[in-house]
Amino acid sequence: MLRCVPYYGVLMVWMCMAIAAPAQQQYVIRTWNAEQGLPQDAVRAIAQTPDGYLWVATFGGLAQFDGSKFEIFSTGNTPALPDNLINALFCDRQGRLWIGHDTGHVTVMEGRQFRRVTMPTDWRSIPIRSFGENAGGEVWALNALWNLAVITPKGVQPPLAGLVVSDPPLHFEVSAPDGRLRIITQNGRCYVARTNGIMPDPDAPTLPSDGRRVIRSRMGGYWAVHENRLARWQGGKVVETMGQVDWGEAIFATTCEWHGVLAAGSFREGLTLTGGGEGHARLDTGNGLPSNWIAALFVDKDGLLWLGTGDAGLVAIWPKRVQIFRPPGEAASKHVQSVSAGVDGGIWVATEGAGLFRFDGNAWWQAPDIPGLRLHVYSCLCMAEDGRLCVNSSSGGLYYLQDEKWHRISGVSRLVGARGALLVQDNILWAAVSKNLLRFSGKDFAQVHQIPGGEGVCCLAGDGTGGIWFGAYGAGLGHWRNNQTTVLHTTNGLPSENVLSLYLTGDGSLWIGTDGAGLVRMKDGQFTVISKAQGLPSDTVCQIIGDDEGRLWLGTYGGICAVTVHDVNLFAEGQVDHVRCLVLDTADGMETQECSAGNQPSVCRTADRRLWFATCRGVAVVSPSSIEVNTNPPLVWIEQVWMDTRSVVVAQSAGSVTLPRGQRRLQLTFNAPCLRAAYRVRFKHRLDPVERDWIDSGNNREVTYAGIPPGHYTFRVIACNEDGVWNTNGASLAFSVPPFLWERVWFTPVICALALGMAAAIVIGFLRQRWKRRLDLLKQQRVVERERSRIAKDLHDDLGGSLTEIGMLAELADIPAPLDDKASDAVARIGRKSTQLVRALDEIVWAVNPTHDSILSLADYLSGYSQEFLRAAGIRLRLDIQRNLPAISLSPECRHEVFLAAKEALNNVVRHSKCSEVCIRLHVKSGKLNIVVEDNGCGFDVAALSGGGDGLVNMRERLAAMDGCCQISSQIRVGTTVHLELTLP
Repeated sequence: MLRCVPYYGVLMVWMCMAIAAPAQQQYVIRTWNAEQGLPQDAVRAIAQTPDGYLWVATFGGLAQFDGSKFEIFSTGNTPALPDNLINALFCDRQGRLWIGHDTGHVTVMEGRQFRRVTMPTDWRSIPIRSFGENAGGEVWALNALWNLAVITPKGVQPPLAGLVVSDPPLHFEVSAPDGRLRIITQNGRCYVARTNGIMPDPDAPTLPSDGRRVIRSRMGGYWAVHENRLARWQGGKVVETMGQVDWGEAIFATTCEWHGVLAAGSFREGLTLTGGGEGHARLDTGNGLPSNWIAALFVDKDGLLWLGTGDAGLVAIWPKRVQIFRPPGEAASKHVQSVSAGVDGGIWVATEGAGLFRFDGNAWWQAPDIPGLRLHVYSCLCMAEDGRLCVNSSSGGLYYLQDEKWHRISGVSRLVGARGALLVQDNILWAAVSKNLLRFSGKDFAQVHQIPGGEGVCCLAGDGTGGIWFGAYGAGLGHWRNNQTTVLHTTNGLPSENVLSLYLTGDGSLWIGTDGAGLVRMKDGQFTVISKAQGLPSDTVCQIIGDDEGRLWLGTYGGICAVTVHDVNLFAEGQVDHVRCLVLDTADGMETQECSAGNQPSVCRTADRRLWFATCRGVAVVSPSSIEVNTNPPLVWIEQVWMDTRSVVVAQSAGSVTLPRGQRRLQLTFNAPCLRAAYRVRFKHRLDPVERDWIDSGNNREVTYAGIPPGHYTFRVIACNEDGVWNTNGASLAFSVPPFLWERVWFTPVICALALGMAAAIVIGFLRQRWKRRLDLLKQQRVVERERSRIAKDLHDDLGGSLTEIGMLAELADIPAPLDDKASDAVARIGRKSTQLVRALDEIVWAVNPTHDSILSLADYLSGYSQEFLRAAGIRLRLDIQRNLPAISLSPECRHEVFLAAKEALNNVVRHSKCSEVCIRLHVKSGKLNIVVEDNGCGFDVAALSGGGDGLVNMRERLAAMDGCCQISSQIRVGTTVHLELTLP
């Protein structure tokens, strides 16, 4: 192990710092003026309503402040305000805000509604100085002429006549515990306001005094200076003292008690703080205040002290929870790279380019520069157990201080890099320089591992068994033990390759700070990630260290935060969905939210249990045991509801709101006033019954829902304050979206039923019309059929009989007789012609007679005709007629045209085919009637007769007119086939 005598002899004292820090180092001071939205820089009064909002009175109107923005109420948007000259504010026990105007008017705000108070006719237009409320709940208004007006539920009583005194009233408030209204004048006189007038107060100090040294006490009595000490007088005697004060010639305009300290604001000397164990302190323009003119003081429910200045706006003051210490001189602006606790209780600080420093809480000393270095940039330093200081220079390697000289550690002179880490564990010094892991073996460092990629090793942590964990930026997490190295990457489940910090706890958990993945717990080989989604201020965790209360303190790019190991374990087990984080940042005294990253050690713990964090602007110091957490859950309010482009005014006490019909885009704005760090407030919201789980909206204070259907809903919102304390009750708004007529539950069934009824009526009407048309058609067909039957009967009986008779006479005339040849030919022609007429008449009668409107009748008639016709021609006939022909009706026209086409085919056979046999096939298949006439004659060239004769054309036309077709095929010396096809109805 390194051995040396601790050396401080050559250290140069640079600057001494008083143990008692100046006032500006104890408090955070924030200022808001007209540039940030305040109506005017002259603040006249301050008050806070029970909903958490701060109200600021100016001569430019009234301002409501939620910690991040101002909302202005003036005569332009609030008609109830008679003017913008507001001089006094007061919130009574009922939560009403009383507003006193410089013109003597009084306005009250109740339930976000403003109402002007009608004052008596003899109330003069004199500025309102103050308000008060007595034990009976009556509000008293005091003007600059000592006139008192008592405001009761029944009205305003006539003003009480006041004492005729030359000095105006300065304070007018209720004094506990007797509940009396007390008045202090500028010259120190004390009075009690009663219903019968204003009288001197018997509790006032009995010593000669003036208004600069008499201050009302909330505990009863008055504070006054007695023998250069601040004393509280009650009942004419001193009951409490605070210590010596030096108020000089200050004339106080306003006073209050704050955290055990008496705060007094003056007209010219700023703010004076007395007591509380801190002695006497003053804040003015020389140490943080924007103005020395303090016109108003107010302490809010969270303990913040508010100052209204006469010319510089609104100021808030609260104690710092983080102290910042900077090295002196040029180093004050340099980046702090590394910190390490010294053996004597002080700390050592390595800066980026300004050297090494030691701070003992009282003074800074600068160490001598290392000889030979061109750049004095030190990435890390570490105090060995024997008191020797080891440092890593970014440009010159490793050094240690011994015998008043800097010594370079051999073996690593050529190992340089911007990243580095040092760790002492079990009397062994470990070092990481760039990508090399080194172990001190007695005299020299020995390299035990070199990472193949990444930017270098950033951090080291012992495993408690002689091994060591190391984290590299861009190269994951590694472990070395007994010359065996294991490296974990994202492929092994590690959430990020960029490891910045490591910390091992007693339960065996390794805590890993990453760049981009937040805090990672590795336990039993399993990784649990806690990131911004679970409450961390940043996903870059640069530093990790534990305290004695089971918390881990993290230095991040979003400030310093603390999480309890218990909460993280509950999160890892799935019992909670977020981890409560206590965040400390610029609102708590830090000058930057960015902690230093890339080197170790950059956080340390001193013997007094304070934690020291390296940041980009000095060293941030936290005392975990003295951190005061704001345990007040924030008050959550739903401020406004927008439906499409219409704003709906919502009262917080409203049970349910019915939104305008037809609006489908809902926008809600909500708030949780936080006056110290509004940007750290987080919200979660849920719309029942649409959303089952809470939606984390972060710091966003509005949510929009589009396309909301009609129904009943409840919007809920909860929030946590700046210290992560949740208000789980939050605020809720029940609302309903009324439907249009067509969106009601009964509308669709009724319309469907009506539609079905109308459809049924239409169908029934159509069917009835169809049936009626069918009946009419049937009746017409019956009439036609009867007429056809009569015509067929008449043709058959009269004309047929006459033609038959003519034929018989012609046959008789053919009996051998002495006729000449010419007469004999004529008689023969008459016989033949009559026979033809009889046959044609038979066809007509067959076609007209409705009893033959069927396929079966067509088949019978065609068969009989073919047999008779071909027998006369001496040609054999073969018939192929389908059995059980379907009973399908054919119209007379259809039967007639098909028969004539078949007849034409038979005529062509007899006239042209020279055949000896004809085959006729008649079948019904697939809804079509097929008639085939096939002969074994001489055949012909179908292509040569592409145009065809009149008979062929007539056949095609007849079938086409009946939605059928005629196909003819023929081979010479083989025969001809005529195929007639008709689509059946």
